[in-house]
Amino acid sequence: MVYAERYVGFYLAYLIPTIFFLTTLPVLLICNKYYRKLPPTGSVLGPAVKLLFLGMKGRWHLNPIATFRHLNDGTYWTNIKPSRMGTTKPRWMTFNDAWVDEVSRGWRACGVLLWLP
Repeated sequence: MVYAERYVGFYLAYLIPTIFFLTTLPVLLICNKYYRKLPPTGSVLGPAVKLLFLGMKGRWHLNPIATFRHLNDGTYWTNIKPSRMGTTKPRWMTFNDAWVDEVSRGWRACGVLLWLP
């Protein structure tokens, strides 16, 4: 598009993406019967937030340095895995250890974006 804008003109630079966007709609309509459609299963945000607060339980102290050390000691996510909790896990915890690892990666990604504003 940059080449087309510089050496041909703006009309071609805007025409190329317009053609691609307009061709996607017929492809979506024609291939609709080949898509695998699953019903929505609900939000994962609720269990992810519950899991975050479950990990924080027992790690808060009046001393902010002790709180920081307990939250960042490396055992935060391993202690709240369902296989590690055994029979003491809550009823809402219907997932496996792999899902806890995915939530961990997701919260770390959100922490990176927290500094953006």
